[in-house]
Formats: sequence, structure tokens, C-alpha cells
Amino acid sequence: MKTRNTELDWKKLGLKVGLEIHQQLDTHKLFCECPSILREDKPDKIITRRLRAVAGEMGEIDIAAREEELKKKIFVYEAYSDTTCLVELDEEPPHPVNEEALKIAIQIAKLLNMKILDELVVMRKVVIDGSNVSGFQRTMLIGIDGWVDCSFGRVKIPLLALEEEAARKIRESGDKVVFRLDRLGIPLVEIRTEPDMHTPNEVKECAERIGLLLRMTGKVKRGIGTIRQDVNISIKGGARIEIKGVQDLRHLPKIVENEALRQKNLLELHKKFKNLVKKFKYKVFDVSEAFEGTKSKLIANSLEKGARVLCIKLPKFKGYFKFELQPNRTFSKELLDFLKVFSKVRGFIHSDELPGYGITESEVKKIRELINAKEGDGFLFVVAEESEAENALRLLWNRLTELLSKGVVEEVRGVNEDLTTRFTRRLPGASRMYPETDLLPVKVSRELVRKIKVPEKPEEKVKKFVRKFKLSEELANQIVRSEKLELFEELAQKYKKVKASLIAKLLFNLPQVLKKRGVEVKRIGREEIEEFLELLSKGKVIFESSEFIFEKVIKEGKRVEDVINELGLWKLSEKEVLRRVGEIVKSKGLRSLPFEKALGIVMKELRGRSDFNTIKKCLRKVLKEK
Repeated sequence: MKTRNTELDWKKLGLKVGLEIHQQLDTHKLFCECPSILREDKPDKIITRRLRAVAGEMGEIDIAAREEELKKKIFVYEAYSDTTCLVELDEEPPHPVNEEALKIAIQIAKLLNMKILDELVVMRKVVIDGSNVSGFQRTMLIGIDGWVDCSFGRVKIPLLALEEEAARKIRESGDKVVFRLDRLGIPLVEIRTEPDMHTPNEVKECAERIGLLLRMTGKVKRGIGTIRQDVNISIKGGARIEIKGVQDLRHLPKIVENEALRQKNLLELHKKFKNLVKKFKYKVFDVSEAFEGTKSKLIANSLEKGARVLCIKLPKFKGYFKFELQPNRTFSKELLDFLKVFSKVRGFIHSDELPGYGITESEVKKIRELINAKEGDGFLFVVAEESEAENALRLLWNRLTELLSKGVVEEVRGVNEDLTTRFTRRLPGASRMYPETDLLPVKVSRELVRKIKVPEKPEEKVKKFVRKFKLSEELANQIVRSEKLELFEELAQKYKKVKASLIAKLLFNLPQVLKKRGVEVKRIGREEIEEFLELLSKGKVIFESSEFIFEKVIKEGKRVEDVINELGLWKLSEKEVLRRVGEIVKSKGLRSLPFEKALGIVMKELRGRSDFNTIKKCLRKVLKEK
């Protein structure tokens, strides 16, 4: 049953979106002195743990933590003797808070116009999905009541926290999950906004703005996985849904749109079934006899192994398993996502897809007879060992009736490859937080806050580049938004004899030129760039030679100077240019040609060895001579 995915009216829908931005800081780990580096070599330590939920400060166990415990997972942790320590293994108390990380967090809070707390209390946040060996994540509130301005208005930022990054998930198989501890403990800031965004594009703009401000500090990590956005989405009549771990900002609008559409369609189902679902009665039917002598290999193979076919009936639900909630994701897939999280049973079959899977019309008719289904009733069944099948049916029933009776249920969801969302776990509650008992509160003096300088804002830096380096506003904007910003500033400061515009062209334009020529350029090395700039600053080469030099450097892995020698691309003196121009004019008979055509021929011969103005000047001089 397809739903119409017409252009959504966001105002009418009452879309509200907030962001939680998690940004790793470029310093050592938060509660020990271990380096913040990710490794791919073989770990030399393996530790195995099981985790269980414990009561928080109020004596209650968090619902999300309890559900994680029910999965009964075994967690395996990989570590390195030289870059991980007993703190990550939870065999030693945490060390004092990393002061550099604390100062960076305060600097970011000031950049976001926040009030800095004068006493920071480290808290434990219960997390038993295995990503924290201890079963909790340490976090501390740094700033409150901030804001950031966007083109559509001001977005409030109620809090900024400094916390430790989770361990890195390597693989999962059955009930065993393997994590690596190289990432555990890396400092990160969590920046939480109010739900002040009301269209998908506003969400993207706000995330880009905050990300850009973070990069202005020059003290945050860059690259895939170093910054993540959790997106909190709700619509009128719905509930808060948290979408975890969005990394590519280009995908944000479509993810928000798909989730808003899912909530809208769930509310339509709720409106239709909210009264009827109260009359639903949970009853399990064993319909195994309907498949005696079945030709369905799927069912026959399971029955031979002792499985049973257990079924539940859903009054007036015919057609609704195929009701589309998101593009190409039906209500039945919504149920399946939930089942996979909590059950070993990996699937179920429903009435809207039958006949199918080798199941005949007569077998479907027999099922309907066994469960006393009326016209318009739907059903679903599970093929599994009896107790597993009963558990799976109970999970499916609970999920289905919950969605029909409530519409949208508060939960955490992940992102699929097609940018739709799927259930991952319940939304955590306040019960998951309690104070860290191994660390004293951290005092923050007004003097410390005053000494921490706020970096330039992006628009201020753009204006400075235009004024100081005579760059175009477009190029200045490109630099400020690029991951090469710090490199550009360092090179411009170091090589003052080279025009900053040429340094910018080397970093931003040259890779595009080489790419068009079929040269695979991921990144031109800093060492090679500096070697070229050093020669350029001494007047030994000209900028126009860069594309020829770097093409060969990249293709053949040679040093810049060796390539220059090989290609003969050292800068010619004006005297030498004059001599060469004379030779070219004579050998190619250029005196009879129009000046511009002659200039083009000479330029081609001397390209990369002298600049345009010098060649033009020398050609005029040669042509004037008899």
C-alpha cells in the first residue's frame, strides 16, 4: 500500500528539530595520558566482559539500559599495551581531567555565547551496549544558555558537555561484539540545541554553522567519524525521535524528511486503528498442520528440524502490513527492525505477501480457517523453535499494538543506506545519570575563563583574508570552509615572499587541474608543497610550472627538486629568456606572424620556465631588432 510522498508542508506538519553535535578534540585522552590515535595493526591485548544495568542516583534502572542487558551480549575488547592503559580497561580510577581538553571546551562554549559554570561535576551516564568497558560514560556540563545565529534566525544552545568518546565497534557475530579501545576516552564536546529548526534545510544550515565555528578553534579533530550529529525530530501529535550518528551533512535534509514522513504516516495509522486496537486480543495459534506436505522449502526445512509455525490474528488489518511509512519501507519492515533487535528470530511472514515463498493459496486458506479469520483480517506467523517463536510473536504484538495505539513512540533510530531510519533502542531516561565517585568537582575560575580567547568567527576570517591577502571573497570563503584552512594560514605566514593567492591556488586549484588530466590526487603532501614554496620564494621556479612538477611527483613518487632537474623547469633569467626567444623566433620564422600568434608559440616553448610578462617583453625586444 503506497503512500503519496508529495511535497510536505513543514509548517502545517509542525516539524521541530534539534541537534546534538559530538566533536572530538585534538588532544590526548580525557582521563588518562594515552594518545588519541586510531590504529589498524593487530592488538596485543584481548579482554572479555559482560555488562549489566544498575540503578541510577534515584534508585531506578534506565529502560534503555535494561533492554540492552536483556540482549545478553558478550563483549570482547581489543587493546594495545603502548597506547592504552588500565583506565580504559576500567582497572584503575580515572586520572584528573585533561586540562587542555577542558580549556578547548571552554573556548568553544565562549564561541557559542554560553555561560561557563564555575564548578564542573563529572557524572556517569549508564551505557551498557558494550561501547564503554565500565558500563558508563563520563560526562561533565561546561556551559549553558548559548546560541548561534543562522540565516533563518537564532538557534538556542542550552548546554555544552565535555565527555569521553566510546570504544570503536569492530565487528559483531551472534551474541559476541568486538570493540577496540583506541577510541575510548578521546575527549569530545557534546553541543545540544533546542528544537528551533523547522525545515530539513534549516537543520543542515545549523549543523554546518556549528561545525564551522568548531573548526575555527583549530583544536578539533578532522576526518570521517570525528564529528557526528544526533538529530531529534518530532511533528505535531508525534513524539521525539533521536536519529543517531549522522556524519555526512549532505544527507541531513533527506533523513529529516524521511523520518518526518514516517511519523506522519504512523499518525494516520493511529487515527484509523486507535479505537479498534483496544479490541485486539493476543492469542497464539499453532498452524503447523496447514503445512503438512508443503512445497515451501523455507517452511519444510524448519519443520524437519522441530520448529513450529505459530500465528497471531489482527482484525481488519488486511493490506496494512504493506502500508508504506517511508520510501520503500513498509509497516512490516518497521516491525521486523524491532524484532531483529530483541530476538534470535530474524523474520516473519504476513498475510499481505501471501501466496508467496512457495506457500500456496490452499495453505493460506487453511491458516485462515485455523485462526477463524474473517474477510479483511490480517495475520502474521513465525517459523521457529516453539519458545523462540512465542517470544518473537509477543515482541511483534507489543510493537504493533504500541504503534497503533500511540502513533509515534519515543525511541532511538539508526540510518539505513537509503537514508530511511530503523529502530535501534528505547530512548534513555534521566535514570541513567549519577555522579562520578572517583573524581572531585573541578573549579573553574573567572580568571581562567577570561584568559581563554575566542577565535575569529568565519565571516571575520573571510574579511581578513580579502583585506590582508587580496583574495577574492569566493576564494576566501572556500579556504575558511576547507579542512586546509590551518595549512593555508601556516604556509602564508611562513612563506611571506610568495603571494597568498598563489598558495591558495596550489592548495585548492592545482588538485582540480591535475584531476582533469587523469592524475589521482587524494592529497598533495605537505612536504612536497613546502619544498616547492621554498624554491618559489627564492625565485628559482615559477608558479606556472607547478602542474607539470606535481603531476610527475604524484605519478612517480619523486622529490620536487629531482623532477625539476629532470624536466628542466628551473626559472630562466631574463637574459636567458631573451636569448631563447631569439632562437625560437629565428628557428620558427616568427617575424612574419602577427604578434599574438608568435607570442603563443613562444609561450608554449618556454612554458613553466618563465612568466608571461617576461616572455612578452623579450619577444617585443627581439622583434624590434633587425
